[in-house]
Amino acid sequence: MTTPARLLAQAENALGAEFRRLDVTQYPLPFDGQSFDLIHARLLDSILPRNQWPLLIQEAHRLLRPGGCLVVSEYETAVSTSPVLRRLNQIFLQGMYAMGKGFSAGASLGISHRLPMWFYQAGFLEIESEAYAVDCSYGTELANAWNEELFAIVSALHSRMISAGVTTQEELENLIALAAHDVADPMFVNFNYFVSVWGRKG
Repeated sequence: MTTPARLLAQAENALGAEFRRLDVTQYPLPFDGQSFDLIHARLLDSILPRNQWPLLIQEAHRLLRPGGCLVVSEYETAVSTSPVLRRLNQIFLQGMYAMGKGFSAGASLGISHRLPMWFYQAGFLEIESEAYAVDCSYGTELANAWNEELFAIVSALHSRMISAGVTTQEELENLIALAAHDVADPMFVNFNYFVSVWGRKG
């Protein structure tokens, strides 16, 4: 969806900005080599099949001009005081793996720690990384937005999670009802963990 990006560009008076909707699983992407100075890819965990991650990094290297930078930012996992939220996170991770996304059905998606290796294999230099936690606990600035995003993700993926055999309709309905109660508890704590990796094309 490009509408939010277009509105932001208008607000920032970025008159030369151009937006396209593309399938990032189809290579090569429809751009000439050395077309960009910066490529920022983020939250592709639910889109990109696990065997295409190295291809994406290689394609980004092709598209960057010498000296250009690739930044990849991905979700890894969440920790919470709520057993319900921990179960929902487990369902998400197991479902993603069953659908061919991510590299682990355990405690995390298993993507971020592989990124530096793929950067190196694609020819990037000065590779660095940073991990960070986003606090979405009760009463924080991001709490309401995260709660809405959580239920939107569950709604969007629930049929695929059921088809993948990692949960049932009954379990999901119960978990959603219980989760709404837990996130409204003043003692609720939840941190989402992300990793960004970046490198420069020589």
